[in-house]
Amino acid sequence: MKKALIIVDYQYDFAAPDGRLTAGEPAAKIQPRIIKLAEQYPKEDIYFTLDDHSESDWQTDIFPEPKVFPPHCIRGTAGYEIYGEIKGKENSENHMRKHAYCPNAEDVERLAEGYDELTVVGLVTDICVLQTVIGLYTYAVNNAKKLRLIVDSSACASFNPEREEFALTYMREVLGLEII
Repeated sequence: MKKALIIVDYQYDFAAPDGRLTAGEPAAKIQPRIIKLAEQYPKEDIYFTLDDHSESDWQTDIFPEPKVFPPHCIRGTAGYEIYGEIKGKENSENHMRKHAYCPNAEDVERLAEGYDELTVVGLVTDICVLQTVIGLYTYAVNNAKKLRLIVDSSACASFNPEREEFALTYMREVLGLEII
């Protein structure tokens, strides 16, 4: 069974105490667990999604995120960078830059077709972790691909505990995922 770890958006702006859209203390608390999980995988089987924005994203009415969130994870800034000790666990060939909440279709296909089991962790549980899982789930179901999806809730965090609980319940009860 081929397995991979997907670390969702563990970037400065989401994880650092002074990040532009930080999950604060909950984000700091999950870092040791993510590192422990990463040590169980070869670097080539660890993937990082990167929320990838430009300044111009916040000057358009086409892109809906500016209506909900302040500018964050802007390419070329410290806020865009992978945060903390997790940065040393990366393989830059496995970066998946995403302009929306979910990785693009090519990255979803590459993961779903390349692996039998995917463990998803990171930030934030009720937005990008949830959307990443939905993208993988949808691809697998629509392509009759047997894919075991696991979300390690001890390695996920959010800035909204109520929405986080809803997302975990949704992933478990609606999508039928394994939540550990």
